[in-house]
Amino acid sequence: FRSSFVAEARASTVMQAPELSLVIIAPSHLVSGQTTTYNLEVANVSTRPFPEVVLLLTYPEKFEFTQSQPSPVNPQDAQNEWQFVNLGVNEKLSISISGKDFEDPGNDSFMQAQLFIPAGSRGDLVGGSRAFAFTQIWPSPLRLTHKLIAAPSAAVSIGDELSYVVEYENTSEIGLTNVQIRVNFESPAINFLNLTGGEGQFKNDVLMWSPITTPTLAVVSPGEAGTFQFSIQLSDKLSKSLQKNPVLRTEAEFLAEELAEPVSADRQ
Repeated sequence: FRSSFVAEARASTVMQAPELSLVIIAPSHLVSGQTTTYNLEVANVSTRPFPEVVLLLTYPEKFEFTQSQPSPVNPQDAQNEWQFVNLGVNEKLSISISGKDFEDPGNDSFMQAQLFIPAGSRGDLVGGSRAFAFTQIWPSPLRLTHKLIAAPSAAVSIGDELSYVVEYENTSEIGLTNVQIRVNFESPAINFLNLTGGEGQFKNDVLMWSPITTPTLAVVSPGEAGTFQFSIQLSDKLSKSLQKNPVLRTEAEFLAEELAEPVSADRQ
């Protein structure tokens, strides 16, 4: 007689509906260096409450965190973890995260979010819902730089005066209207009383040029360029605070009506 054997295996997968929904609301495109905000929404869509929910983010490679609401549980570290307790049925949570993305133009910026929930008798946290967001990075329409052009020596001292030049050029194919150019000072080493900025206006550690004082910034046409100069003096506050080897940091950024948020362009 002839016999035959058939080896057969069957596998089945039960697809369970997610117990938590997770959504990232991100811009579809962004200028490199531009301030942006990610909004995340978490909702309990199950029939049971959760005593603990952990949200963990993987930021874009060149993203710099500024602030969030609510604050992360690791504000001095990676600034990418949030913990929530007693998330009830149908309850929703919102998280807003602001920062700047310095990814190179032409690349995509990628963010990932994942939720962790308790499971098992010990309540160990296991991975749950995930969400992803991609943002296309565009080149800046305005080339903006600033640099030190005059200093007494390589190593400066209290009371020394430093002179800078700010240069800008519209490298895009469209005109920019109501342009504001700002230099942010991030150091206690500056005596702002002796700051000279020509047409610039100084307020709250920021030196700004705008169409109010500089009419040429009302419309910056394609190919149009310009320069500003300013000088600052090092403060004697450093000797009183006994700060050793202080670092003087400045950052240039601009804003125009065509852009929703400021764009950081240059740091020194």
